[in-house]
Amino acid sequence: MYKRLIFTILLLLLSLFSAACSSTAAKQENLPNGDTLETTASINNIPQMLTKTDAGIVKVYKLALQHQDTLKQIPVYDGSQYTSILQAFLYKINSDGSIVWNSHGSTSGKAIAVATDVITMSEAGKPIAEIQQTIEKKHGGEYGADSPKRNYKP
Repeated sequence: MYKRLIFTILLLLLSLFSAACSSTAAKQENLPNGDTLETTASINNIPQMLTKTDAGIVKVYKLALQHQDTLKQIPVYDGSQYTSILQAFLYKINSDGSIVWNSHGSTSGKAIAVATDVITMSEAGKPIAEIQQTIEKKHGGEYGADSPKRNYKP
């Protein structure tokens, strides 16, 4: 009987521990456009959706947080509905410090190119007006300057 009581207590503790661990697990939400939002506790927790992604893309996601003030001021140029290029990577930061990541940045070549250009210029100390002008010139219009289709005439 004593063994049964200990077993029951251990089983109860194990179930409580399991419940506690699952409550800190990342939450995912699929958007109608096919993108996935995933919430993690902090910037130190890589979202599950990026675990099989190229290390360079993961680095852009991490740098996006460091350059969020600049990235917030740059539009997306890939036709998506996001209000800034930042939202393609970091959808939002909650008041508790948890981060809602967006899979869009890992699947849109244009978003990766824009974010990389913005981060590079920001780290070089370029002012926001110059960054905005350069990004618009390079990535704006129907086809950005970096697109092979820009001057394509069928």
